Amino acid sequence: MNRPNRSRPSLSTAERLQECLHELLAGRAVDRVWRPAHAELLIRFSGRDKRRLWIDLDDDRPRWILTLDWPQTPDRPDDRTIRLRSALEGWRIERVELHQERALAIRLRKQEGARTLRLQLAGRYLNATVEGDELTGPVSLLLNRPAVDDESPPLQPGAEPNELEEDQEVWLSKLEIRWLKERAWLGFFREQAEQRRLLRDALKRTRRALKNIGRDLERSRGAEENRRRGDLIKTMLGRIPTGSREVEAVDYTAPDCPRVTVELDPALDGVANMERYYKLYRRFHDARQDIEARHASESSKETALATLLDDLDSISEGTPEQALEAVRSCRLRAEPLGLRGRVAQRRGRRATSTALPYRTFLSTSGARILVGRSAKHNDALTFRVARGRDLWLHARDVAGSHVVIPLERGAEVTQETLLDAAHLALHFSQARGEPAGDVQWTERKNIRRVPGAGAGRVTVAASKTLRVAFDPDRLESLYARRPVGEQ
Repeated sequence: MNRPNRSRPSLSTAERLQECLHELLAGRAVDRVWRPAHAELLIRFSGRDKRRLWIDLDDDRPRWILTLDWPQTPDRPDDRTIRLRSALEGWRIERVELHQERALAIRLRKQEGARTLRLQLAGRYLNATVEGDELTGPVSLLLNRPAVDDESPPLQPGAEPNELEEDQEVWLSKLEIRWLKERAWLGFFREQAEQRRLLRDALKRTRRALKNIGRDLERSRGAEENRRRGDLIKTMLGRIPTGSREVEAVDYTAPDCPRVTVELDPALDGVANMERYYKLYRRFHDARQDIEARHASESSKETALATLLDDLDSISEGTPEQALEAVRSCRLRAEPLGLRGRVAQRRGRRATSTALPYRTFLSTSGARILVGRSAKHNDALTFRVARGRDLWLHARDVAGSHVVIPLERGAEVTQETLLDAAHLALHFSQARGEPAGDVQWTERKNIRRVPGAGAGRVTVAASKTLRVAFDPDRLESLYARRPVGEQ
């Protein structure tokens, strides 16, 4: 769908607008000023004519109309609105001029002197600015650009002759209808672009997660092979030279008893190599069902996101209202997939930093693991979030995050979940980067604050110590499984 024509006003249109505004506004006072949005200004005038001047500089396209529409305005004025009200309200319009074929100049007068509301029509720096007596400087609607742009090229002729010859009321009505339609289309294209960005980002994250889960799935399907390699090494214990990179063993479980070559880690002895293969077997064999379920779920999500993106790009409704409704329908369909709008995401991040003192990770089996964000958040996680039966972990003898594994009543933690949590405890501590480290763990009910000490300082009773050889692949898998929207 192509964007509607949103060309800038021509000189002829500006001249006609100046004539209309002068005829309708001369002699009337500025009664009230609002700022509906960052680049918008709404002005009400004294007198029986209830039409208001609505100025919109959004999207760098000047749109100024007289309208009876009442846009939604903030409940409380900001500092910019208060300054514009002080500069304009109570001042009477003397005349409306076309200034240098670039701007409309609304001349205002009061006993205190004269002021001008300048509406820039041409150039790169569109703005609405008040200048004049008793002002210390220009009061502009937009602060991020110059107040005036007299160096810009002037407006060029180009209006339709028949349109300019129409009755004033008819012409103003057509101008308003055209502007409102442009505004509606602009709202649609922005909603569509925002939703497209969210869908593309979510699709990219999902495909990245699928890649990581696929690697785990491939390993889980090879779990039996790891057990077989461990069994073969077991038959050769005592006959494996130190520093060997491989060993050849006879597989007596196979029909033809073939000789099989098994790769070894030369830095480990025979027993350690055997345990390494058994560990890989246990790790992925126990988690295979969960890994397959997560792979199916992410695959389904990928298909749904790709379908939504195609539907969004193929919207072809004839009116902006219908097109916008179609975009919002796509957005509603995306919500169950974890997508939220930009504003909602920003609010969510603020809420997370205030209400949630932890990062959330998921273990190989899908169990939640909570990691404190800072010393203050460690205290909140341990003493306000965690329950007495939950497991509490911390890297031993170094500063770091508190880690909590929430457990339901009667539930037991799996060895893989405990190892995942221990890896996070080391990663979010001063032991990060070390090849191995000690992690102490106990139930939360055994943790006490240190009286008078800083936030996060605790004493630990009845703890156990887990020696962890750090595994980068395990940490990568933990990050790949993080819930959508987690920071």
